[in-house]
Amino acid sequence: MPEFHRPDRKSDTTKNRRMRKTRNKLILILAVLSMFALPTTAGAQTDGGRRDIAPEPSEQPASPIYRLDDPAESYSADYGVTVAQAERRLSQITVLGEEVRRIADEVGPAVIADYRIEHLPEMHGVITVVDDALDDTQLDTLARNTPDIEFRRGAIVSLAEQEATIELWEREVLGRLQPEQLEIVASTDFDPITSELVIGLDRAASEADRSEVAELILTDHSQVSAGELAPRVRTELVDASTQDVNTQGGKPLRVTSQGNTACTSGFNAFLGPSSNKVLLSAQHCVAADPTLYYWSALLDDFDVPQNNKYADVVAFDIASPHSIDDDKFWEGSTTRTVTYFEARDNMSGDYVCHYGRTTGRSCGTVNSVSHDPRTGPGCTGFWGCKNVYIKVGGSQLRSCGGDSGGPWYRNDGTGKAVAYGVHLGRVSGSCGSSGNTLSFSSLTMIDKAFVETDGRRLFVET
Repeated sequence: MPEFHRPDRKSDTTKNRRMRKTRNKLILILAVLSMFALPTTAGAQTDGGRRDIAPEPSEQPASPIYRLDDPAESYSADYGVTVAQAERRLSQITVLGEEVRRIADEVGPAVIADYRIEHLPEMHGVITVVDDALDDTQLDTLARNTPDIEFRRGAIVSLAEQEATIELWEREVLGRLQPEQLEIVASTDFDPITSELVIGLDRAASEADRSEVAELILTDHSQVSAGELAPRVRTELVDASTQDVNTQGGKPLRVTSQGNTACTSGFNAFLGPSSNKVLLSAQHCVAADPTLYYWSALLDDFDVPQNNKYADVVAFDIASPHSIDDDKFWEGSTTRTVTYFEARDNMSGDYVCHYGRTTGRSCGTVNSVSHDPRTGPGCTGFWGCKNVYIKVGGSQLRSCGGDSGGPWYRNDGTGKAVAYGVHLGRVSGSCGSSGNTLSFSSLTMIDKAFVETDGRRLFVET
């Protein structure tokens, strides 16, 4: 048991046709797209005569089809507190998160295995350190000086070692499986608290097939290279990951200018020094048909990162005469301005929301920042994706076809929002029900994917 210290659609070939020329300056300025805060009169002239991409007058934002879409109400249902208590906690997350990250930075990634916000019994920060990395006196001193943070021992893999350890353990564990057996592996995660590789087996597979794969996965792993940790592994039953893309109902990324919705728009950006803007969404939205429409604007010119194991993302060009609102997005009841985007390593335990054109807004808690959904354009083959996707759970979370590509964010308590990522799909659960587990591509990894492609960076515009 841990010890507690607390005083109280295109692939790489698209790049040859779609990628822009190499730029001199490497800038990618992020902001969240306002899907409905734009002028509602088609053809409104703004910004030197450029035509805004605006909703048609008859179009209205989809009403959420579930009751608890308000973040405070959703948090109240998840953690058994009053709505007033939920509002107070949500307003305090930013300050608490900054304090947790400050202490984590001071202690350092060679000592820390995980840092996060936990919500029961009271909301507090938790920092887990590698066993014996700090003595009792050091932990007691930290605990006395930071009463809102709990310190735990018991982990064996530090933050600095996690990426290499995950790859090593996956090679050892999944390397025992044949291709048809790998199809039963629906996801992989790394639990930094217990230092375990968590293998998700597809619930839809037969019990005999699951048992065969589990036996191979859990076979003794003591025979590893000298000096390397033997994998610590557990299995769990999960639903196979589902990319939430379809061509039925909803708005606003459509298969034709007047047709059905395929996905949800998410974020806009500047790629390189050019003032040419792009619209970010999910890459799998263009896997079947490489042309989509944002209202009357044809989105047939786009980039995808060469290394798309980090993120399921596509960047559509928004060319003149069209323009888009820089820093706002629709969240089902109002528009919000984005202030910055959160780093992937800082997300554990955050209470976040996403907005999709089919299901509206729903919210939940980040429970993994090391998820591999094993689905998506870059996730085929033995390795699947990188273990860098974000997994979120909550009693009110839902997602259906048409939600893909939409924004993930957290309200910052000032009426504005912190951007987190672009929606991928369901890890478990079903369309039409709450209580789903969902996943998304973090903006940190979208940045990394474009950097490794041609050096372009992601910066938020405030």
